Amino acid sequence: MNASAKPAVFIASSVEGLPIADAINANLEHEAHCTIWRSGTFKLSSQSVDDLMKKSSVIDFAVFVFTPDDLATIRKHEQAIARDNVVFEMGLFIGSIGKERCYIVKPRGLDMHLPSDLVGMNPADYAADRPDGDLESALNYACKLIRDRIKEIGSIDRAPFTETARPLRHVANPPDYRLGDVDLMFLGECVKSQVSSPIGRSFDQIERELKSCQSHALAISAIKLDRLGYVAKTIEQSYNGDYEFFAYAATEDGMDAFLKHEARITEMLKPRPPKKPSSGFDDMDDDIPF
Repeated sequence: MNASAKPAVFIASSVEGLPIADAINANLEHEAHCTIWRSGTFKLSSQSVDDLMKKSSVIDFAVFVFTPDDLATIRKHEQAIARDNVVFEMGLFIGSIGKERCYIVKPRGLDMHLPSDLVGMNPADYAADRPDGDLESALNYACKLIRDRIKEIGSIDRAPFTETARPLRHVANPPDYRLGDVDLMFLGECVKSQVSSPIGRSFDQIERELKSCQSHALAISAIKLDRLGYVAKTIEQSYNGDYEFFAYAATEDGMDAFLKHEARITEMLKPRPPKKPSSGFDDMDDDIPF
């Protein structure tokens, strides 16, 4: 893999979990630029939360080592739990880069209590009781699962769309909106920015192209696609510079969504056979009262 194309991975753990973090770092070294929390994250005389927020804005994935460092009495039962700062950091990174880019690694066969908000996130586990104590080998499979997800999802595209436009917005946890026919047609117009309209398409242009769609339906589509991160909305100037307008252009995620629905879009664009005019007799009741 090209070094410049490697994604950035942040690895968080407690002090007790550092040997696990080091082993994960060693396993992912060839596929990612890894940063363990103890190295290059926290600056002298700075706020830890501020440093973590800055780090979360420049990384693509995060791995959180949950080790049974503490005990808590929950509903009169004593349970092993991860260190609270590791859980907090995971929540911060989920809010920044999204749940699908954050992964838990925990010892296999150990019943650890997870916060209810994290229920449903499948952790990768490893054999903590390996006789030879070889943590790198013990974590091979867990790191393979992480590598597979990294290859599947890819890095976050933070490059600017144009030289003058703001960087593309990464939607960490996109809402689960269903794309209707009007949404796909609107997105199709925005995809044209990749082949014919470098700055994007104005709403008026899109409205003229989609004359069969009502204006308010197109406005809803514009808002929905923007919230999903499928289109980038920028402020552009007219050719003469006498007024400004919003321009809509498809993002990388938007083009992926458009291509994913290719068969449906092709079906939508097929010409429909004209309806046969009614003869006037077909709809009449057979029981004619005369």
